[in-house]
Amino acid sequence: FMKSINVLNGNEKVRVGAIAVIQIANSLLDLIGVGLIGILGALTISGMQSKEQGPLVSGVLNFLYIDNFSLQAQALTLGSLAGLTLISKTILSIVFTRKTLYFLSRCGAKVSSNMIDRILSQSVIKIQARSSQDILYSVTTGVQTITLGIIGQSVILLADVSLLVIMGIGLFVVDPLIA
Repeated sequence: FMKSINVLNGNEKVRVGAIAVIQIANSLLDLIGVGLIGILGALTISGMQSKEQGPLVSGVLNFLYIDNFSLQAQALTLGSLAGLTLISKTILSIVFTRKTLYFLSRCGAKVSSNMIDRILSQSVIKIQARSSQDILYSVTTGVQTITLGIIGQSVILLADVSLLVIMGIGLFVVDPLIA
């Protein structure tokens, strides 16, 4: 990965880092959505058993200003918020992944162009020393593998691993025994 990232210039490296941070921050929406579903489940159980809500559920209902609503309206609001949060996360993830891969493909095109310029600036003897298939592979598939295959997939992998870590931390904060 470190060798692959070096094919990008400074601004491009910063943009890839910013994209990775945005993808990681996007994982917080999953945590919020799952938390809202958990609150909804706790609310439903306490409502069916005619028990008083726990302090966490009451706190969330107070925070959302729905503590005076009926149980059905509270459940509807929490379910709608959870659904909107998870759908928003999915849409944002698709948009950012698409933009990331598009950006990296443009970077790959620049790298290929620079490689072709360097190759063609060499003497004919040096160019003929390598096979045409080797040169073609280097400036096309090789660059694509580095930019989209290694860098692009690393950013996506980092976002997925961060999602697991954030969800694990969130679960540990709520209930260490279950975590």
